[in-house]
Amino acid sequence: MPWAGSNVIDMAEGIRGSVSRYLGLLAAMRKRFDEAALHYEDALAMNERMKARPWLAHTQTDYSRLLDARGRPGDRKRAEALRDEARATCRELGMVPRATA
Repeated sequence: MPWAGSNVIDMAEGIRGSVSRYLGLLAAMRKRFDEAALHYEDALAMNERMKARPWLAHTQTDYSRLLDARGRPGDRKRAEALRDEARATCRELGMVPRATA
């Protein structure tokens, strides 16, 4: 948690987006849906601010899956919007396999 506002980097790609995305993945795996949603919201904001579009698309896709699993009122509509945004970005960036996720 102390690094939630940070970014992940590695030598191969340089940057792997917001740490909050990975915290969201972990919370979702543990079925802590509300906690995961907060992490994904933070990750969306940070990846957008940095213009890290591939990582924004990954986060949108992951978040959409969480919303589908959580299934609260409004989640399905938000999940669809996130998937649509992710697909559009993937197509623009040539991330073809991810565009169909």
